[in-house]
Amino acid sequence: MKTFRKLLFPLVLSVMASACGGSDKDDDTGDGSGAKLGGGKQGAAKALHQANRPVRGESSGFGQGLVAMALPDVSSERTEPGAAGGKALVKETVNVAATGDIRVESVIQYVDYSEDGKNRFNGTMTDTVVVSASSGTGEVLLTSKGRVQITGEVTDFLDANATLKVGGAEISATTGEVSMNIRGTLTTSSGVHTYADEAISIVADGTLPVAP
Repeated sequence: MKTFRKLLFPLVLSVMASACGGSDKDDDTGDGSGAKLGGGKQGAAKALHQANRPVRGESSGFGQGLVAMALPDVSSERTEPGAAGGKALVKETVNVAATGDIRVESVIQYVDYSEDGKNRFNGTMTDTVVVSASSGTGEVLLTSKGRVQITGEVTDFLDANATLKVGGAEISATTGEVSMNIRGTLTTSSGVHTYADEAISIVADGTLPVAP
């Protein structure tokens, strides 16, 4: 088991490490005009990708090496700054199962949290990340449940009850195209978007799409 964890830890770090470049640092210039989130399924998935960013911070349980310490259950609390303002308060629990599977549950409270400098998130979401000891693929499962309000260029909400399967290199991406498989629902003011374990591609950088 110790040998396995030594081999798995570098993978976990690469999966969860925060990418440090390419963020828009501009101040929020949203005019509160009430524009809704656009882009359909891709738009909702992009909003979720931004909301998931706090679970990949450098001071997360993975970044601190809690898994490498092989402790069965470790809890921590931290504050994760938004790339373009605000913050997310994260309560995190890391569990290493007897099988070697790693499970991290993060309860995230958003306080004017912004990734793109144009929109802010407020609300609470619970993210559960599982890295399987048997997969050997570098993929992780990330389940998001909760609701956030979006204000700025976009005035809308995102209600999430979905599981994403995404590669280790893409889960921390802040630029370029990100591909993922989504199962579950993402609800916005435009309705319920249902994903039947389908492939969705988004562009990680840039602002959220605005409905016409």
